[in-house]
Amino acid sequence: MNLAPVIVFAYNRPHYLEETLLALKCNKETKESDLFIYCDGPKITADENTLALIKQVRQLAHQISWAKNVYVVEAEGNKGLSRSVITGVTEVVNKYGRVIVLEDDLVVGPHFLQYMNDALEKYDGETEVASISGHNFPISNEFNKETLFLRSATTWGWATWKGSWDLFNPDAEELMNLINEQGLVYEFDFNGTYPFYSLLKKVKNGKISSWGVCWYASIFLNKKLTLFPFVSMVKNIGMVGTNINSDSTRFLGDSYYNGTIAEFEHVIKENPAFRAALIAHFKANKGKVFTLVNLKKVFSKLIKKTI
Repeated sequence: MNLAPVIVFAYNRPHYLEETLLALKCNKETKESDLFIYCDGPKITADENTLALIKQVRQLAHQISWAKNVYVVEAEGNKGLSRSVITGVTEVVNKYGRVIVLEDDLVVGPHFLQYMNDALEKYDGETEVASISGHNFPISNEFNKETLFLRSATTWGWATWKGSWDLFNPDAEELMNLINEQGLVYEFDFNGTYPFYSLLKKVKNGKISSWGVCWYASIFLNKKLTLFPFVSMVKNIGMVGTNINSDSTRFLGDSYYNGTIAEFEHVIKENPAFRAALIAHFKANKGKVFTLVNLKKVFSKLIKKTI
């Protein structure tokens, strides 16, 4: 099998990055995989403590052989997560044709890479499929399926191909106009249960910087699909210590699956029962969702994890 390269984006959280890399290394596929660690640079206003943390991140990236081949890309200045992801994914996917993407607060299960690579291989050339998700929300599995398709996207451990990434449109205003013109706001917001369109508006107005909601909108408008596992293969450790930890745990989940995924969906269309279950989950947690996305201090952290 042609194993996809893996990207990990990091900045100034060495302890989180170490957990991410150690978990990734437990996947046997890393021994034959290329790993790119993109380390963002300091802001002009960075204090000594932040500079020290950035240095620790880079030292950790170089520390041991995390994979067969490790390439550390160090930015001189601060790009921010959105620009870092867009640049890094574009560089790697243009060279390799496919890519698996993680960030420095994501811990994966021991069979995450097997699932991702198997799915990338199986659906390669299936133009309806735009991406593979490693995450799923904590909903009950009433579908008797190990994988399901949804007209959506994720940024919490994901993979894609060059042809799909070429569809990515970072212009939030253009995406908003297209969604409006086609009367799709309600559907885009999962029947009004999650404020994705509002997030696009915040990106357009410069209030937040999020490539993720633009990626979802790009997939949505092109009528493409993302494959989801029936249970999450990824957990996030970045919420620990924040005032939204308990709510985010109930909404997003806090564990990963230790097993393997053996069955891949052969009917390439959105699973309506899966969509309905997610709408019910969003609706049941709607108070938490709207409270969480309006907490300024953790806003960017949350939206990164939900789209």
